[in-house]
Amino acid sequence: MGFKTPGSEDNSVVQNGNFRKSTAFINLWLPSNTESGKKKFGTIFLDDTQADQSQIIEYLKANEDNLKTLLNSMSFDFKLAAGATGKGFILPTDATPQATTG
Repeated sequence: MGFKTPGSEDNSVVQNGNFRKSTAFINLWLPSNTESGKKKFGTIFLDDTQADQSQIIEYLKANEDNLKTLLNSMSFDFKLAAGATGKGFILPTDATPQATTG
């Protein structure tokens, strides 16, 4: 898991049909059989020109522990998309309930 500010990576995001640049990212990782032991699962793009997202960026920059606090306060849901398949991640089971925090 990580909170990143933009570097050399492409930080273009499409919003309402327009390209915008993100100013920060929350990267989501899961354990995998890769050399690093983790594989990127997704990214939450944050844009500091949006008031609510700017508030989140400042909160995360203020204290390293705030990322964990923020994630613990979030709710999640799951929806299937047509043709979606997922391969490559090591997901927790009753036999191996390892943490998936990367």
